[in-house]
Amino acid sequence: MLAPCSQDDRTARVRAGNLRPPGRSATTSPCRFCPAPRSVSWAPNGAGKSTLLRVMAGVEQPSNGEAHLAPDVTVGLLLQEPVLDDSKTVLGNVRLGVADIEALLARYTEIITHLAEDYRDELMAEMGSLQQQLDHHDAWDLDARLEQAMDALRCPPPDADVRELSDGGTSAGCVVPVALTAAGSAAAR
Repeated sequence: MLAPCSQDDRTARVRAGNLRPPGRSATTSPCRFCPAPRSVSWAPNGAGKSTLLRVMAGVEQPSNGEAHLAPDVTVGLLLQEPVLDDSKTVLGNVRLGVADIEALLARYTEIITHLAEDYRDELMAEMGSLQQQLDHHDAWDLDARLEQAMDALRCPPPDADVRELSDGGTSAGCVVPVALTAAGSAAAR
């Protein structure tokens, strides 16, 4: 039986029978992650902790059982071995984590340029909507936040070639999946 977290039931719930590799006993055990800055999961090697995180982040589908997130809950996943784009620098790979926010900024700038040549109400409405989204993501100082997050996570220099990193590039991708998402960017500050 699951004990309640608190009055706030914004939780992630898993009924897991698939979180153990083949050959291990796969007992079905319900678990609940309560709203908190951090949740801890510990178990022996091979018990399925990483699989559980991949399932809750939506990277992997459960092979049996169920996994559900409350509608307003987001999950960030810091991969143990991130996939990096070898054609980009460390900063280029980090920027992949904020590509959606950078696209909003680019569209905002594009609208400003169009408005200088041809004022239209629909462009003003779109610009207002974009500004709200950018404010929500605190995107106006994105470059400074990228630098701060990279420094806090001890990433290699921004212009470093990820193919030439001594640790195989894993530290270059440390920021990509988590720290610079909308939820993670506040934690990185």
